[in-house]
Amino acid sequence: MNLDDPAGRLLSVLSKGSAYPQNMPCRQVWVELLGGVPSEEVLLSKLGKLMQLPSEIVELLGRHYGLTEQDWAHWSSQVTRAFLSQNIDSHWGSFASHIDHHTLNYLRMQSSLLKQRVGREILEEDRLKELRAQFSDLVDQVLVANIDARIKQELVSRLKAVINSVDDYQITGSIGLSRSIDAAIGATADSGLGRVLTDSEIGKRVFDCLSAAANLVTVTVGVPQLTFASASVIAAVS
Repeated sequence: MNLDDPAGRLLSVLSKGSAYPQNMPCRQVWVELLGGVPSEEVLLSKLGKLMQLPSEIVELLGRHYGLTEQDWAHWSSQVTRAFLSQNIDSHWGSFASHIDHHTLNYLRMQSSLLKQRVGREILEEDRLKELRAQFSDLVDQVLVANIDARIKQELVSRLKAVINSVDDYQITGSIGLSRSIDAAIGATADSGLGRVLTDSEIGKRVFDCLSAAANLVTVTVGVPQLTFASASVIAAVS
């Protein structure tokens, strides 16, 4: 079974990147590695999330295995140096030259460790595409719905956050997706959106879609489905 963990996600990106010629434009390589990006803002956002993975990996290795800096010093320093040294307007080698075989091998070993403790089944690409299409369609429905403008804005914002987490799945994984779904459900309890869920057809569609997505993540990858806030919303609309 192919399992998801932060070291594995970072390793996947870096391994794919090692296959690109170092004289290619750095920006072009990142766009291809990160699944295509519609704007400079999105590219920088994805790179920022990718840069957060080393600290997440280190934290998990320390928590679950008691590993110390000497156990991750090489790969961590090389990855950090690569991000700090790269020139996105220059060639790919400004990043890739710092990612040596030792870096990839150490990451591979530590990914194997993390899979034993935090690994979760990976959602297939078809499932992700289906989720994205469902939430994109739901955003369109909310935009034309006859509901309060403030509530419409909040709903759209939360649904787009779920779409972004689908787009960032290769970086943030199932936990990132689960958190965005949970936040979208939980927000209804705190911002008055709960009334929309019970008093309008579009609200019920939103809730049904979020609940189905939460169930998918729970059943497929085993991520805990709902926080207390989300559970209270379910109770309110049941």
